Amino acid sequence: MTGRVQKLIILLGLGFSAFAAGCTQNTPTQSVSLRPPVYINEFLAKSARGTPDWVELYNAGLDTVDLSGYWMTDDLTKPVSEWFEIPDDTRILPGRFLLFRKKKGSLFRLKSGGERLFLLTPDRKQVVDHHTFFEQTPDVSEGRYPDGGPDWVRFGKPTPGQSNAGAATSACENVVINEILAINEHSGSNPISGHADWIELYNRSELEIELGGFYLSDDPAQPTKWKIPGGTRIPGKGFLLIWADNAKGPLHASFKLSGSGESVLFVAPDGHSVCDRIDFGKQQADVSLGRLPDGAERWQNLHPTPGAPNQP
Repeated sequence: MTGRVQKLIILLGLGFSAFAAGCTQNTPTQSVSLRPPVYINEFLAKSARGTPDWVELYNAGLDTVDLSGYWMTDDLTKPVSEWFEIPDDTRILPGRFLLFRKKKGSLFRLKSGGERLFLLTPDRKQVVDHHTFFEQTPDVSEGRYPDGGPDWVRFGKPTPGQSNAGAATSACENVVINEILAINEHSGSNPISGHADWIELYNRSELEIELGGFYLSDDPAQPTKWKIPGGTRIPGKGFLLIWADNAKGPLHASFKLSGSGESVLFVAPDGHSVCDRIDFGKQQADVSLGRLPDGAERWQNLHPTPGAPNQP
């Protein structure tokens, strides 16, 4: 091998080594979040019985979390002296709950008209969790369903320090599909889609119920076809009208009803528990199918009354 060839091989080798070293130095590293899997899970901000305000935290992780020195506040611009510092030696076990009640020297008072809640790390530089809420109903809590999940619902039976799983059944037990119209020619209209199909829900209970996070679908194989927007409420003994028109809008479902017959499902936030279901056959124009009286078990053809008590 000639000296010239040897020099060329050495130079190529040095060049490859430099290239490889450069690649190693420039490879991005994955950032790791130090945020603990702890969530603001439920709270009560208004009571007619004199119950103190409270906030519940939930540990969705697999390890115990030490919350000593963490902070809660309802306003990041307030002086820190008005924030609530979680006491030393406060730990929350995996899958468990931690409850803080309003009392002197403890949790701040919640505004029943609505505000924001924040949970922050001890250095107050990272928001662990936050939630914005609006005007509250007396003795009705608001919480995540399922525990630690993204959807918030209201509970007529608050569960401080316990799982929200049982509380959400109040919506499933009390809200039903009450009336449907699959062929609409002259029976109610809206400015977005005109005379469109519609679905009416009815609340059998006396309490207002938050329906954000629940689902409506016309396909049993796709129970989460359309999610009811957060903040959607149905009053006690009241109605909620949803347009089944596949149009854009807050109460416009992403599907239409078939006049030839199909199913309508009202599904819990877990995406598989069916709260109510109606299977129907071929329909007539401007003849609705509904419960009579409202919320009853018996279904029959009706004169359409969208968002109002059913009439024969």
